[in-house]
Amino acid sequence: MRSKCPELVESDRWQQAIHDANSFLATWGAQAQAFGWTERELFGLPDVPDRPRPNYQRLSRYDQIGLVWLLQGRRVVELTKDKAVIKTPTGTVSYRRYNKPALGPLDDSLDDFAPESEAIAADNSEVTT
Repeated sequence: MRSKCPELVESDRWQQAIHDANSFLATWGAQAQAFGWTERELFGLPDVPDRPRPNYQRLSRYDQIGLVWLLQGRRVVELTKDKAVIKTPTGTVSYRRYNKPALGPLDDSLDDFAPESEAIAADNSEVTT
C-alpha cells in the first residue's frame, strides 16, 4: 500500500489512507490480528475492470474496500471480531467485517450517516419549515 498510489485512487486519498493505516495499526493492530482480520479486510480495494467507464470510482464500493479506506481521518473507537466502530462528527458508524451491503448511490459516504435521533429530527424540521 505504501510503495505507490493504487490505480484509480486519488493521491490525497492514498496519502490519507497511509496515515490512517499507521494510526489504526498502532492502536488496533494486535487486536485485529488476534481477531483474524485479514489484510484485504483492512486495506483491500476492488479490482479495476479491464475497461473502466469514465465515471468508475474505485473507492465507491463499501462492500469491497477495506476498513482503512473508509476512515478518512476518523478513528476507530471499538474493534471486535465482527465490526469496527468509527467515530464520526455526528456519532459513530459501524463497519461490518462480514456481509457488507453496498451503500447505494455513488455519492453516499460515511458523512451521510447520523445517529438515528438526529436523522429523525432533521427529517421533522424539513417537514415543518
